[in-house]
Amino acid sequence: MKSILKINVVLILVFSFSLFSCTSYKNVVESSGPDKTSGIPLETLQPGDKVKITKKDGSKVYLVFERVEDSQIFGEIHRDSAASGSFKHYDSSIPLEEIQQIELKKFSLGKTLGIPLGAAALAFVLYIMAFGGAFS
Repeated sequence: MKSILKINVVLILVFSFSLFSCTSYKNVVESSGPDKTSGIPLETLQPGDKVKITKKDGSKVYLVFERVEDSQIFGEIHRDSAASGSFKHYDSSIPLEEIQQIELKKFSLGKTLGIPLGAAALAFVLYIMAFGGAFS
């Protein structure tokens, strides 16, 4: 009975770690800017891309990219309304001159696979060490 409980605990841990999906942010640069080789060109952003914008005043804006037009970036901002418990969506534009940094949210296969596989390996090693008599 204890053996089944131990296996179930390990399986629950492995399964819970497998639910993680990891993303990372990649720097977006203007093709005419000084650091044009150190990131993704602004022109390659597609409608629907999720971006994080850091403004020169230090504030951050998360939006779903729509387009760049007339030196402004347009997109839809999603804000959580704590009072109603719902999300508000509204279109917004930010002048490029007010932007310090733009980052594109990208899915990372390495992180997504690495975390659960690493956790599974660690759980397996700990299980063997604790219950398998690996050192006896």
